[in-house]
Amino acid sequence: MAKYLIRLLVAVAIIAVLVWMGDGVAAHWEVMSQLSAAGLLLALVAVTLGRMLMAYKWKRLLEARGPGMPLRMTTQIYCSANVWGLFLPATIGPDAVRTVCACREGLRAQDVVASIIVERVIGFIIVAMTCVVAVLYFAEIAPLGTTLYLTGWLSALLLVGFALGLWLSMTQGIYALIHDRLLSRYADKKPLRILRELHGAYREYARHRRELGLFTLLTVVETVVTSAAFYIIAWGMQLDVGFVPVMAATFIANLASRLPLSLGGIGVFEGVFVLALALVGVPTTEALSVALLGQLLKILSWLPWWFTYTLSLGQFSIPTRTPGAP
Repeated sequence: MAKYLIRLLVAVAIIAVLVWMGDGVAAHWEVMSQLSAAGLLLALVAVTLGRMLMAYKWKRLLEARGPGMPLRMTTQIYCSANVWGLFLPATIGPDAVRTVCACREGLRAQDVVASIIVERVIGFIIVAMTCVVAVLYFAEIAPLGTTLYLTGWLSALLLVGFALGLWLSMTQGIYALIHDRLLSRYADKKPLRILRELHGAYREYARHRRELGLFTLLTVVETVVTSAAFYIIAWGMQLDVGFVPVMAATFIANLASRLPLSLGGIGVFEGVFVLALALVGVPTTEALSVALLGQLLKILSWLPWWFTYTLSLGQFSIPTRTPGAP
């Protein structure tokens, strides 16, 4: 509870400081109230499509290993986990909820966890890649161009190393090195038995290269579609800001918001988004208004799926165990 309150306070504090920097609540309300109905509708459609793409990708990963779930159920679980994840540690919390909910539908825990690991690793690589591209874009036009160039290329090298590590982790040689040599003396311990099973399930995806390729492509599409919602909001408010700067700012903010610093990344996303657009002269009031509305629409897109799923469960509390579990 204490950690939750700290993360909530961090989110509130960052938003409060940003609002103060942008001339107060009234100024932001004036900008946000200019959002047209068409802009609101199109942005909501883009955000919802992004959520459904996320669920569809996960569904395909599950089916590559065995039985899956209908798209409607997958979307309900995915969005519900995001809602409950607002009150849990970033990334890990929602994934734990997804695992429990999927197991309630009869899926094996190791298959679910393996699919989530693959999803998160590839997702991180794509988000990091878009972030690197965005940093290099701002390096071309920002006063701190040299610093941003160095940051961008260093990040690119680290990303290549991370992708290489992903490939190696799926090979038989690394699997044997870890489990048959390094950890062999502890192989009878329950945690290591579970780790071996999970690693084995995760390695199975190496046999589904076509599926992984399609998943990667869909992840790129989903990232672009979801980020485009923020430009649609800016367009709907008739703000003088280009498509590329908004997309670049969103890419960078997406990566930064994954840091477990605040509640659901709220505040961190907005702060980085505002800083990035400040490099191209967008006022704080306008940039923060776009970020806040985008985040609000993202949460609103989860709620119908969460509500229908909780009705089917018969509970609004976070699921913590599968039926019949001790």
